[in-house]
Amino acid sequence: KTAIPDVFRFPSSCQKLGLRRAVAPGLLARNIPKTSSRQGTRVYVSAEDPMYRNMTENIYRQRVAAAQQQKREVDKETFRLLPLFPLHDEVVFPDGRISLRLFEERYIKLFSTILAGEEEIDPQKTDEYSPYFGSGRFGIVWRTPGPLPGTPGALARTGVAMRVVSHEWMGMNGARDQLIVNCQAYKRFKVDDIIRSEPVVEALVTPIKEKILPPDRVKAEIEICRKLIQVCDTVRKLSAEKAMRRAYFSMEERMRVLSKLTINEQVMMQLTGEQLSYWVATHMYEDLVDQQEMLQLPTPRRLRYQLQTLSATRDSLLEEAKALLNNSTGAEEE
Repeated sequence: KTAIPDVFRFPSSCQKLGLRRAVAPGLLARNIPKTSSRQGTRVYVSAEDPMYRNMTENIYRQRVAAAQQQKREVDKETFRLLPLFPLHDEVVFPDGRISLRLFEERYIKLFSTILAGEEEIDPQKTDEYSPYFGSGRFGIVWRTPGPLPGTPGALARTGVAMRVVSHEWMGMNGARDQLIVNCQAYKRFKVDDIIRSEPVVEALVTPIKEKILPPDRVKAEIEICRKLIQVCDTVRKLSAEKAMRRAYFSMEERMRVLSKLTINEQVMMQLTGEQLSYWVATHMYEDLVDQQEMLQLPTPRRLRYQLQTLSATRDSLLEEAKALLNNSTGAEEE
């Protein structure tokens, strides 16, 4: 009996293979004709053979098990090669969540491969020889604007690694031709080299590690976080008050809106400096260029930058509110 190696594929119902020697345990061929050692051994394999089906299923299970082990190493920051999903209208920060609607065939195949072994994932749509097989992770990077409006630019050099949380198939009349993927960001990385651009972008990346601060720097960072939370609370309320003045909200409506915008300092101080800086970047800034620059900065510099820019915004809003109050008071006196 001669074993057929699992590296061969069987695209047709019956395929003839020439083997020099037995290689690995797997599907055992039967009725092998005798030939000389110089000619090799001819093996006839039927794809409908139940032993063939069992072999391919076992190989698939083994690869899924190995991929699950790789998936458990996500938190160990061992990833080096990632498929990248470019976004042109959003910058994602660690701890952030995002949903992707996939309909292009290349991305359906990529994410089916990433989610191999999960429920409702067709093994026929996966690439079991891909390094991303069953890994459950990919990268998101921001695509900068091009030189002309509506044209794509270069990829940013800093992105975030994403973990797939859940997925769902959608389509008209049960077609299942769209895949909804819910993901969570968990780690920044630096793009070292783009190794492939088609059909999907693949890159060599380096995870960015946060530096451990000495005790005196930790105390200073806590104080910066406290001031930043207070500044964010003031800016949110002043910005809302400015918008409501233009919309002619009543005083009762204004107070109700402002009470909902209040930031609970005690709750926010439970976040780390890194987590707080990501929250501020997501909720207090709208310009994508600013957000990308903050994603690239280390946490201490990111916190100082946010405190400086938001303090300037607060002072500007206060001056505008004072000027408006003085104008209204002067008009009443006249």
